[in-house]
Amino acid sequence: MNRERKELWQYRTAVASFVAAVVFGLIGILLSPSHDVAAGVLVLISQFLLLTASIFGLDLKFTRND
Repeated sequence: MNRERKELWQYRTAVASFVAAVVFGLIGILLSPSHDVAAGVLVLISQFLLLTASIFGLDLKFTRND
């Protein structure tokens, strides 16, 4: 796998993870009768956002020239 293809998959995964976090958050709010988000949904959202941040953080670390 060449470098450009690997970076493309990293960005796709990060964007998909971020979109999934937003969608799960909105679904959690809209489907709840009291319009609150359950603890399990919050954990899932935080895991998606951590994945997104770690992908972008690793990419920044390895592409930065010191």
